[in-house]
Amino acid sequence: MFKQAIYVKSIVNNLTTIRTLFLYKTSTIIIIILSLLIVQITNVLSDHIMNFSGATYTHVAYESWRPCLNGYVRFDIQTKALVGTLAYIDDKGKYDFFYLKLVEGKLRLLFNLGSERQALNVEYEINDNYWHTIEIRRYGRITSLIVDNGKVQNSTITEKEDLYFGGSTANEYQSSLFYFGGIPTMLERHNYGNLSSYDVYLQPRFKGKMRNIVYKNCTKKLVKPVQQQM
Repeated sequence: MFKQAIYVKSIVNNLTTIRTLFLYKTSTIIIIILSLLIVQITNVLSDHIMNFSGATYTHVAYESWRPCLNGYVRFDIQTKALVGTLAYIDDKGKYDFFYLKLVEGKLRLLFNLGSERQALNVEYEINDNYWHTIEIRRYGRITSLIVDNGKVQNSTITEKEDLYFGGSTANEYQSSLFYFGGIPTMLERHNYGNLSSYDVYLQPRFKGKMRNIVYKNCTKKLVKPVQQQM
């Protein structure tokens, strides 16, 4: 009887040891998995931040933006620069374009929908090296330039009948890629350049950081880079 009690106690001790080892190994595996996930998430988030040096070839190109009458483009920037090209898109050298730039640390949007050039200024300095959200939004005849989700904004009305970017109707559409931080150097050559707005010609390129570029098209909301030069 005494030997049986010792045997049972030995079994219990062994089971306890096995359970402890199992729990220890399971916890270790969970910690390793969580650590790997954290590293992956951090890498994904850091991939969204693009550093622009302001050098000659600095720019990133995204798919064309087709805003129709209710589209928008939105992104974040962090900079100390006074001047620089932030975003540019046109209809491949005809009439329409959107050109957003920094002037004395403030935003200035120039655009044309085929009838007349228009301008929007936001009297708010954003070159303080903090993150700021910028949005260009179309709503019918109204075009708005918005900073930090409405903290500061300005709007203008297009009086002409041609309201569609890239063509005079919804079905007629032609556009360049959407350039951020600058434009390709080949577009700045006299024998090759074909720009709807020469305001962007040989302008300083953006120096700073940019992230979370997203815009709403007629058919889809999110886009991915199709070309990149930093």
